[in-house]
Amino acid sequence: MVDKDLTAAELAITLKADRLLVLTDVPAIIRGYGTPDARPIQAIDTVALSAMTFAAGSMGPKVEACLRFVRASGQSADRRADRCRRHPGRPGRHHHPTMR
Repeated sequence: MVDKDLTAAELAITLKADRLLVLTDVPAIIRGYGTPDARPIQAIDTVALSAMTFAAGSMGPKVEACLRFVRASGQSADRRADRCRRHPGRPGRHHHPTMR
């Protein structure tokens, strides 16, 4: 099976892209997801993000894709909730906080 997020990161690295945008219908990565202290991450560096744990079938591949891209390229990966649409009439969201 080919993971779309990791494939996008590899393609972006190969093409020397300026930025990686990972699209999803989730507005943000949540620190402490499922706990009373849950908070969206607005900005984070690769060291802090790689120290966190994310589900393999959920945020894990998206986070790993961004980490690979940022580490390999020195560029950023981010989300912009207001910039795209996945389906007509349904807003899409760029998933990852700005990361450098």
